[in-house]
Amino acid sequence: MTRVIASLVELGLVERSSHPDDRRQVLVAVSKAGE
Repeated sequence: MTRVIASLVELGLVERSSHPDDRRQVLVAVSKAGE
């Protein structure tokens, strides 16, 4: 799963960010280019 998300981030289709309260979690959101 990590490789798939990393590929999507490189293509600019999704954005990855850290969870504000729990640093163990990573939030993934669709970018404007990915819509």
